[in-house]
Amino acid sequence: MATPNAHRWAVLAVVSVAALIINVDNTILNVALPTLVRNLHATSSALQWIVDSYAMVFAGLLLVGGSLADRFGRKRFFLIGLFIFASGSIGAALSGSVDLLIAWRAVMGLGAAFTFPRRFR
Repeated sequence: MATPNAHRWAVLAVVSVAALIINVDNTILNVALPTLVRNLHATSSALQWIVDSYAMVFAGLLLVGGSLADRFGRKRFFLIGLFIFASGSIGAALSGSVDLLIAWRAVMGLGAAFTFPRRFR
């Protein structure tokens, strides 16, 4: 049987990896911007929307996600957020147009807002 201390370290590892993935996403996008210009013929305005759609939705829904997670369960919202983020990532990877990419990045921001650990007390 695992000790409570071992359980805490496992939870910390899982939450840390999820936070790392969510934060690394913007770094990966910044590296991919020249490719998006070539393949999707994205304009400067479109590139700005691609980058900022994620951050705007994430920042706008972070407090809402925290409040809902406090009310309905943090673990549940963490798992739902990971699922939404992963779905958005797959959709963004498969999108063939700028508009779809912007929409999928917004979905990723929603998932990130539900995934990020927080406590508002």
